[in-house]
Amino acid sequence: MPNQRLFEELWSYRKKVYYIVLGIIKDPIEAEDLTQETYIRVLNASDNFRNESNPTTWLYRIAKNTAKDYYKKRKTILYENLNVPKFSTNGLEKKAILGVVIKRLMNKVEGLLDSGSALKLRAEGLSYKEIATQLNMPTGTISSRIHRVREFLKPEKQSLESLIE
Repeated sequence: MPNQRLFEELWSYRKKVYYIVLGIIKDPIEAEDLTQETYIRVLNASDNFRNESNPTTWLYRIAKNTAKDYYKKRKTILYENLNVPKFSTNGLEKKAILGVVIKRLMNKVEGLLDSGSALKLRAEGLSYKEIATQLNMPTGTISSRIHRVREFLKPEKQSLESLIE
C-alpha cells in the first residue's frame, strides 16, 4: 500500500527533482516527463521506504536513477537505429565506412545535445576560434562542448570500430 503521507511530503521537492534530472539529460521537455516518472516510482515504492535515510536523499537517488535509465535507453536506441552491418575490410575502406557511420551518429546526436553543431563545424575543418566566431560563443565554451560530445561518442565509436574489424 503506497505511503500517501510520504509521497505528499516529497511532492514539495518536485522543482529540485526536475533540476536534478535536467542536469543529467539536458532536455527540459524530457526532464518534465522524467520528473513525473520519478514520482510514479516514488509512489510505487513508498511502502518499501525504511526510514534508514532522509526521505529526500531517497527521492533524489530515484530521480538520478530514472534519468540515468532514460539516458542509457536513449543511447541504446541511437545505436540500434544505425543499422550497421558487420563485415571485414581493409584499412582505407574501414576508415571510409567508419566516417559515414559516425556522420549518421552525429546527426542523431545533434538533437540530443546542444553541442552537435560545434562538433560538426570542427569536423568540417574549422578551428575552435572560427567556430566560436560563427556561433557567437567564447572559445572555452566551444572547447568544452566539443569535449562533451566526444566523450559521449567515445563508447559508440569503440562499438562501431569493433563491428568493422
